Amino acid sequence: MTKTQQQAFLIMLLLALFAGPVYYLLALLTLPVGLGLLMLAVDKGMLALYPFLFAGQEHSRDVVTYALGIGASFPLTVVQWVLIAWLFAKKAPEARPMVQFGRAVIVLLLVGLVLFIGLSAAGIQLASPYRMHM
Repeated sequence: MTKTQQQAFLIMLLLALFAGPVYYLLALLTLPVGLGLLMLAVDKGMLALYPFLFAGQEHSRDVVTYALGIGASFPLTVVQWVLIAWLFAKKAPEARPMVQFGRAVIVLLLVGLVLFIGLSAAGIQLASPYRMHM
């Protein structure tokens, strides 16, 4: 990998790592104006970025999780993001780190949208981690 590809790989991995916490931090900061409440109430799209961690079906108060436990789902999520970052790095043209960051954000949003549509089409509902029972 070239230096630019290594930078792109690292940028995508860091975005994947911090996308969830940044989303919820923005939701908390914008809570007084109402946007945060909407973000927290409708977080299914954000959870689509980490489907192996939060896949489940909600039935009234309980969540019935699929056969994947945290022992299998966490490594699968890590592998998913390493592969996405690797593919992003392979296709990343020579650019400054800030340009790569912008492209990585766009790819992150597209990946989340595609996963959300794919999981919805497959009938897999995403459950927030605070509502899941492992």
